[in-house]
Amino acid sequence: MKKILFWVNVIVICAAVIGGGVLWWLSRLDYSDGYRMGMVTKFSEKGWVITTGEGQMLLGRDSSPITADYKTSEGDVVPANLNPWSFSTGSKMMGKAGSLVGRKAWLHYNQYFLNISFRDTDYEALDAGELSPPPSRKSMEVEKPLAITKSEGVRAGRIVAASKRGKVVNTWELMLQLGDAGNQFKPLSVSDEGLFNYAVECLKSGQLVTVKYVNEGVLKVNLNETPYVVYAIALVEEGAPK
Repeated sequence: MKKILFWVNVIVICAAVIGGGVLWWLSRLDYSDGYRMGMVTKFSEKGWVITTGEGQMLLGRDSSPITADYKTSEGDVVPANLNPWSFSTGSKMMGKAGSLVGRKAWLHYNQYFLNISFRDTDYEALDAGELSPPPSRKSMEVEKPLAITKSEGVRAGRIVAASKRGKVVNTWELMLQLGDAGNQFKPLSVSDEGLFNYAVECLKSGQLVTVKYVNEGVLKVNLNETPYVVYAIALVEEGAPK
């Protein structure tokens, strides 16, 4: 009987150690690496022994909190938790994030698969800064996706979110604040990493851009989160009609 109890205890301890290790690994495994742009409206430090920074950002220019999920005229679902966007920081980022309250800024973050930390959110801010000058390159275009497209078009607005998602197969996703300001947002995808990096530069500047895209519709065969695939981005010149 003592031998049985001994091995039962060994199995339980091993299972607990392995399970704890798996949970810790999942808590450090990032689901996406991305950027957001807007006004930091709130930041606070929480906790006595272990302190975390918790903040909020209103995305883009002159937007307001979204109180409920809504569908666009094209059927895209915009979740209420998109705006304001809540984020967390470690101790090293608290000073920088706190200094940006009331300013238009960009944040670089990781989103984790599992949050078992003391953070309030899945998003951990890694870096941040005030908006920077626009890219020296005024536009970038890649080969139009080869697909039987449902439609194609062009939109104007500000890129307020850009994220690289996935571990084995990567996808690149954008969120465009339509027009010059407001609460209309359009999710888009990018099939080229270079174009995605250019989108991040545009996001960090907060500048108006135009994006050209194709709508792959139900014939989409990739892992992108949307059927709208961007193949060209161009800055809107200062002083040009908006």
